[in-house]
Amino acid sequence: MRSSLFGHFADASQARQRLFSPVDGTVIPLEKVADPIFAQGTLGRGFAVEPTAGLLYAPVQGQVTLIATTQHAIMLHQANGLDIMLHFGLNTAPLHGDPFRIHLRDGQQVRGGQRIGFMNRGKIRAAGQQPTVVVVITNAAEALDRLTVDFGPTIGGRPVGELVARS
Repeated sequence: MRSSLFGHFADASQARQRLFSPVDGTVIPLEKVADPIFAQGTLGRGFAVEPTAGLLYAPVQGQVTLIATTQHAIMLHQANGLDIMLHFGLNTAPLHGDPFRIHLRDGQQVRGGQRIGFMNRGKIRAAGQQPTVVVVITNAAEALDRLTVDFGPTIGGRPVGELVARS
């Protein structure tokens, strides 16, 4: 099912970017994430994936602007001005990076759908946490015109929607 989550129809002059699934699994609306900070849109607009595998992929094309020391989150900046946070698992910062192997460096350019690392879902669950992967446009209120996402089963690295930045 395809759903427009934010904004209105944009003209062709705006910077459109494809969204890619960050992991194999099922794409769900952000509102269904079992963490109120994400579900209530506190950090921005986006979507999540309930993973069925551990390989991780870049959800957009952009430049890496932050890799958390615990490797549980990455920030990407797109040329169109959108800032995207990729968050691996819920409440996983206290795991000190143990379940994650991120193969990026600060300042690196990534392609949407590019393989960027691995997350051990078993270690996350063994710690009593959920491995839900969240993609959030953190500056959506100022810079996002439209976000369209295909909900349901997905394959990591494959297109699942589109972002349109405000012009």
